[in-house]
Amino acid sequence: MNSIKECWSASKAYRVLLIAAIVYAVLRLAIQIYLFNDALQPAAIAQGEQVSADLQLSYIPAAQHFKAGQDIYLKGSLDILEYQFPYSPAFAFFFMPILLLPISILVPLLVILHIVAYVLFYIWWNRIFERSNFAGITILAGGVGYGLQQYQDYFGFLARLSRDFPWWGPDKPFLGYNHSIMQIVLYYLGVSATNMRIATIIKLLFLIPLGLIALQFLRHPIDKPGLDVPKTALALTFALYLGAFIWLDMVWELSLGLVIFAYLLATIERKGTKTFLWILFAPYAVLDIWRLVSYIALGDSVLYEGSYVLTDPLIYVPWIMMILLVFYALLLQKLNKYAANPA
Repeated sequence: MNSIKECWSASKAYRVLLIAAIVYAVLRLAIQIYLFNDALQPAAIAQGEQVSADLQLSYIPAAQHFKAGQDIYLKGSLDILEYQFPYSPAFAFFFMPILLLPISILVPLLVILHIVAYVLFYIWWNRIFERSNFAGITILAGGVGYGLQQYQDYFGFLARLSRDFPWWGPDKPFLGYNHSIMQIVLYYLGVSATNMRIATIIKLLFLIPLGLIALQFLRHPIDKPGLDVPKTALALTFALYLGAFIWLDMVWELSLGLVIFAYLLATIERKGTKTFLWILFAPYAVLDIWRLVSYIALGDSVLYEGSYVLTDPLIYVPWIMMILLVFYALLLQKLNKYAANPA
């Protein structure tokens, strides 16, 4: 919080951008509630009109099933992903009091919570590295037998996700929002077991440099706490985080992208590289504004299958993976230097 106060006092540009972000958040909340207003009317709810497919078909049923001691994870087809609860049982448990609220209250409340979460994330982002035993609390809350069974089903769901996932191939009109290496390879080369193996090999090739650098740190440990070598500690943490995203087969967003972007800007000296990072990351950072403006201007005609915004460049180009790989390469470059001279 002190760093925010210092930036506020020292930089006019920071004050302008922060105020603009706050104003946009408030306007975004108002617009979201306005757009959902018709669907939230009692008559529309009674007719089964959907406000958010994954919320109403997956999240809310998961909370209801947890409360009733029923299975959270479906065993059937993955063709309709909205029916599949994608998170751990802990999510269903901790958000159960909210998810069981009436939909007319739940939707605006979730928008507000998202905004609050981003504010807290901005202020206390370093706390994401603290440990929390959510799994243990969930198992105790639901009963040991039930809790263990749900976690077993959850890991079973994750294990079959890549095998049974309805991958998009060249027959689809665009790539979509999943920018994982697996989806990219299958979209351009075709959906087949051979191409899935090719995608796995590509992922392994990308991860080999990180493995070698990690091995170097293990063989020659720094023997200092992370606070004494913050640049090295953060670079290693962020590289491992991005490495996990490279391995994942579902990459819809880069949650810590803004934090890594800020870290790279603060630690990179070359002006050309900084400019390149701005050009690469800025479109992703303002994407929500572009999607919102497109929908306000064109209405439902801009939507494909109710989920894809046709004016969104990210459904045509794997921009998230491009950002991820550039960040990853720059972090590996830094770690290679920090391995010899920690900073």
